Amino acid sequence: MKKLSLYIFLVLVFCNFTNTLKAEEIEAFCLVERSDLRNAKLHTNDHSRFVGKEIYLLIDFNENIILDFSEDSAMGVITGTNGPFDAKEFEKTSNGIKYNSEIDVKGDKKDQLIKYKYRNSITIVNDKPTSLHALVDQSGLSFNSWNFRIDCRDHKYSETEKKQAKKSLPSIFNKNKDMPVWFKPLVKKVIEDKNKFDTEVLRNDFKKQKEYVCRNSSEESIKLKIYAIYKNQYVIISEQNPDLDNVEMVYFGKITSDDKQLIFFSINSEEKILTVFNLQEIKDNKRKFINQMFQLDDEELKNVLNTNTVFDKKLDVPNPYAYVKQQDIEIGIVHNTINIFQSIKNMSEEKLDNKKLGLKEYFCDVN
Repeated sequence: MKKLSLYIFLVLVFCNFTNTLKAEEIEAFCLVERSDLRNAKLHTNDHSRFVGKEIYLLIDFNENIILDFSEDSAMGVITGTNGPFDAKEFEKTSNGIKYNSEIDVKGDKKDQLIKYKYRNSITIVNDKPTSLHALVDQSGLSFNSWNFRIDCRDHKYSETEKKQAKKSLPSIFNKNKDMPVWFKPLVKKVIEDKNKFDTEVLRNDFKKQKEYVCRNSSEESIKLKIYAIYKNQYVIISEQNPDLDNVEMVYFGKITSDDKQLIFFSINSEEKILTVFNLQEIKDNKRKFINQMFQLDDEELKNVLNTNTVFDKKLDVPNPYAYVKQQDIEIGIVHNTINIFQSIKNMSEEKLDNKKLGLKEYFCDVN
């Protein structure tokens, strides 16, 4: 009887595990509530730094890594990460994942080192994240611990929900009064480490609006997704065409200095065709997506072609962050391609007419 009970228990655990983790990639959005901070025993004077803010984590089951894409880098104090490229390896559990982390912070005194150790876990049920549990232990200056339990879900929180979470903030608040000595150096450390990776994300609409669904007059549709932004203007972006077998292609692009346009390219070396994709900002937070095709000559093709580029590659593995290691190559190719594109635009009307091969225009909604 005992063996049978044990067998049933193991079957249930296995079924729960397989039902929990089927997706290759899961997004977790966790909104910090006042009660979360109070229950974690966090000093009330620090609540305003977290309450009403959203933690955004990407869980990649192919690479077994978790990345933190939270807009506010101070959220790394809870997640134990230093930005989107400080990937943490995780272990699968019967009800989700768990991961450990450490952050070292220099104290005010010489040779003083403060350690923050994290034992974090995320509960996942039927491919949907339900909660983040963060155990934070501090040593070196004093011995403190905080136990965060924050509800999560698989889609973003609205501005209304965030505002609702902030409503319990006191109307008069002196953020510097009685601030624990551990907090300021830890936040500074998290922000400094994030900047070391040169991945401070843009504070513009292209960053906030990560997915676009674009349609033209013929009701053809294209879905664009922004995965990450580097050095304040370079972007990994994918294009997915539901009308053509739903294949997802990955590109490396550039946001213009005025934050109004995102440009990326596809190069067909056999037919010597350059396709320019241009996502433009128009009124009322709307977007326009334009595809233009141009014929290249041999010299132009030579200047933009590189077999190592991620341009026009099928996204077989749903983890475009792997391309980060070759971002310098991509930036160089983007610059070369933009120069060729500019030279084409500066041609006489007669020569330009010979270069043009077609144009498509889409209007986009933001998901």
